[in-house]
Amino acid sequence: MKSNTAAFEFCCFEISKLPQVLTLHVSPLACQRMLISSGEEEMDVPEILEEIIEVLLSGLRDTVPNHGKESIACFWLYLHFGRWTGDGSWHGGCLALAELARRGLLLPVSLPKVVPVIVKALHYDVRRGPHSVGSHVRDAAAYVCWAFGRAYYHSDMKSILEHLAPHLLIVACYDREVNCRLAAAAAFQENVGRQGSFPNGIDIVNSADYFSLSSRMNSYLHVAVCIAQYKQYVHPFAEELLHSKICHWVGQGLKRISREKHLLLSLTAGELVLALHKCDHTLSTVPAIEKASPLSWKGWRNYRAAVSGLLTSCAVEAIKHFVPAYLVSIDDGNTNDIASKYLKLLDDPNVSARRGSALAIGVLPYDVLANRWRILLLKLCSCAIEDNIADKDAEARVNAIKGLVSVCETLTKSRKFSTFGSVEEDKSLYLLLKNEVMQTLFKALTDYSVDNRGDVGSWVREAAMDGLERCTYILCERQSIGFPRNSVGGDCVLEPTDHGFGNSDQRNSLFDEGVATTLVGGIVKQAVEKMDKIRVVATKTLQRILFNRNIFIPCIPHREKLEEIVASERDSEWAVPSFSFPRFIQVLQFSCYSKHVLSGLVISVGGLQESLRKASITALMEYLKVTETEEHARRSSKEYMLSTDLLWVLGHYKRCDRVIIPTLKTIEILFSKQVLLSTEIHSSHFCATVLDTLAVELKGSKDFSKLYTGISILGYIASVLNQINSLAFSQLISFLGHRYPKIRKASADQSYLVLLQNENVISGDKIDKALEIISETCWEGDIEEAKHQRSQLYDLVGLEVGTILKTTNKESIKDAIRKATADENASYSSLVDSSGF
Repeated sequence: MKSNTAAFEFCCFEISKLPQVLTLHVSPLACQRMLISSGEEEMDVPEILEEIIEVLLSGLRDTVPNHGKESIACFWLYLHFGRWTGDGSWHGGCLALAELARRGLLLPVSLPKVVPVIVKALHYDVRRGPHSVGSHVRDAAAYVCWAFGRAYYHSDMKSILEHLAPHLLIVACYDREVNCRLAAAAAFQENVGRQGSFPNGIDIVNSADYFSLSSRMNSYLHVAVCIAQYKQYVHPFAEELLHSKICHWVGQGLKRISREKHLLLSLTAGELVLALHKCDHTLSTVPAIEKASPLSWKGWRNYRAAVSGLLTSCAVEAIKHFVPAYLVSIDDGNTNDIASKYLKLLDDPNVSARRGSALAIGVLPYDVLANRWRILLLKLCSCAIEDNIADKDAEARVNAIKGLVSVCETLTKSRKFSTFGSVEEDKSLYLLLKNEVMQTLFKALTDYSVDNRGDVGSWVREAAMDGLERCTYILCERQSIGFPRNSVGGDCVLEPTDHGFGNSDQRNSLFDEGVATTLVGGIVKQAVEKMDKIRVVATKTLQRILFNRNIFIPCIPHREKLEEIVASERDSEWAVPSFSFPRFIQVLQFSCYSKHVLSGLVISVGGLQESLRKASITALMEYLKVTETEEHARRSSKEYMLSTDLLWVLGHYKRCDRVIIPTLKTIEILFSKQVLLSTEIHSSHFCATVLDTLAVELKGSKDFSKLYTGISILGYIASVLNQINSLAFSQLISFLGHRYPKIRKASADQSYLVLLQNENVISGDKIDKALEIISETCWEGDIEEAKHQRSQLYDLVGLEVGTILKTTNKESIKDAIRKATADENASYSSLVDSSGF
């Protein structure tokens, strides 16, 4: 084995002389030389070595007396866990201790000496250059704890369990590496099962399982907070966060700092303090963070955001109890000043003031809100939808929605025990809730703001869904009782509300079919979009609305089908696209919801996530598929509704690339599967309108994805044998003179394919010449040469250069379609009527 032979023989010699070595004094320098000499180069370890070590360990168990076994433990601790040893020695030493314990060579009397070393190994973390080294040591230390639980009796482990448990749970909750968290949790679970005396062991095992600890966010913010409710773990957890995690050396490198990590640490510290407060404990968190953290301005920005969030929550909770106890009860006339103060802060330039004031208004008591409820509600509505782009702040909008809904609940709940100035004012409150608050929440569902943190608008949409649910319960509960009206004698009586829609006044109905349709449509739209979390929240919200046992939500169209779709008990499955999309895609058959559903579905079909795109397009194609027993008219009806809704999306979201680009990609995918490309009249109208949309959307666009998709769509339409192929081909060849070379090349490729597939766009004697020009021209070369070759294609097609740059002549296409539908038997509407749809 080359030079490794000598080292291997030396190791074997030392092992054979182990009883003599145990009685000798080995200096630290000699140990360091031994470790360095054995680690200078990688050794080719023979397979028989494992069997040799197994025989030696078995021999030690049978031949070495107890005092010798104790000497082995002392020597091993001295050799592998000294100050001069590296991470490799600690790792190997931990594994060796685990094996010694499993084979009975590590006596219980040695545990008081071994356990402090294992605790250090559980927190082993050494900086080496730009990296942190020690995860393998912590994983091995967790293995030692696991081996201890299997090797010793409860009486032997009783004295060390209380000392070992907090450290295992700290690693299980707060370690950066998922394998270390899971290993520590497995060790804790093993000891709970075999030793049985870990404090609150069963409850903790149920909370800190394999799946909950797999996510660092969940382990920090939920599992750790749950465990911190037990007093024996509170202070070790807080000490670990404040003195180890927050001031970790990783925070010194701004280029390598993880914003989520440090924000997570501060949030976790805040959650722990909140848990301590609920358990009547106190802890000075902010001074500790301020003293311990070595971060510069960027790190402090993250800490400040997290700690300010904690302080905001505490302040709002304090206002909730302080105002009614010390201000309202005194009744000195200053209650109006409180509302006015927070009302002014909603326009404060400081975004933190706007966030906090919105939450503070939400917890004000009824007596403070009663006199200025209209102004407060309208102001919160305006804050929930900010028109000034420069001052947009997602957290402020979220807090405004939360405050708005809380004010509505306070006013309506307290109305059962108190009265406004008049019945008309009481009536106007509920109408304002329907006409202003609900409409504001509907608009909040369209918030798709994005910043460097990602889709921050999803926070607003999630809060809006929660608010819509709560406001719906308020309106429906009131409507079930009836609208108040004045009797002849001036007394207030309840007038039952007519739930029918034949002769009832829709303006006086608190919850009518229009509101219900918009509500369900907006929620279902969120249930088919790209974010898993939002889809789950939307589905659960819809389930609660449909199956609420306390308050019945009326006027929901196609309620039975919706209940059938969301009736599944498996809530976790709704995050899986292959499970949720085939169910919600069925809502496309209802015209009242189809536009909402499709505007969300195109985001998934035309998105970037491969698995989501595959699941959504598969569900859509399954929906359009008809069986052999179904008539062809049924598929035509589905395609007609789909085409109509797609055109609505293109028109409604004009120049909005967030929706237009995925919609165009959806149309491209449908065209590739020969959907909406038939010779039927509705397909011709659809293609003509798509051409008009492309003429507007692609003009001046610099988005390559949008341009590529538009060119591909033009190629599909130009290949269709009908009256609009020439117009599509004209738009297609106009891109041969585009300023981007890749776009010119893509247009040339599509033009070549069109000429091969459809010989009607150019007369037969000119096709060969056109193909020659397209194939032999270097479209990625000089742009002037490309424009010259394009002009030759114009001549072959019979077009002038100026006409291509003009807007599509929609009237000529409509006239052609109108002529084609002159015969009433050829019209699509007559086909649908005759089929009974």
